[in-house]
Amino acid sequence: MNIDAFCKEGSDTTVKMLVEDIRRIVETEAPVSLDIVAKRLCDACGIEKVTSRVSTRIDYLVRYGKFCCQASDAGKRFIYRSSSDIGLVNDCYRTGGDRDITDVPPEELAACAIAVTSVQYGMPEENLAKEVASAFGVKRCAVTSAAYKTAAEGVKFALDNRYLTVDSNGRVILVP
Repeated sequence: MNIDAFCKEGSDTTVKMLVEDIRRIVETEAPVSLDIVAKRLCDACGIEKVTSRVSTRIDYLVRYGKFCCQASDAGKRFIYRSSSDIGLVNDCYRTGGDRDITDVPPEELAACAIAVTSVQYGMPEENLAKEVASAFGVKRCAVTSAAYKTAAEGVKFALDNRYLTVDSNGRVILVP
């Protein structure tokens, strides 16, 4: 499918087909960033690059399909299977693949922070954020980098939702 066919308005059949493709992506990978959905959909349609025109069309398809979206603190949008999945921290997380750490939802980053904390009793919040980033393949993690800020968002999510707490020594630990 070329970009013109992908973005053509008024084609109800194409819209329904693309919405179903998005639904399959979400069922497989949710919670998943809108950027990853766009990349997967473009790959499936043979479109080489996610342009602003393609992004606008995908935004329309997500609204049309009434997918459950939530923006992270950093402004990244994620799609969930259902509204009850928003904020749900599972006991596992997925590393590797073709996702950048900025494409990982806060719930998954929090799960990683919890796992790291359960193995390494406790550590300062900054070090924990760097460990989380490292788990997702980030080699160097300056505190000013997007990778660090994203990992720190996951640690903050775990702290805010009382999965983790800060002890009297200033170390992040599991909630007793």
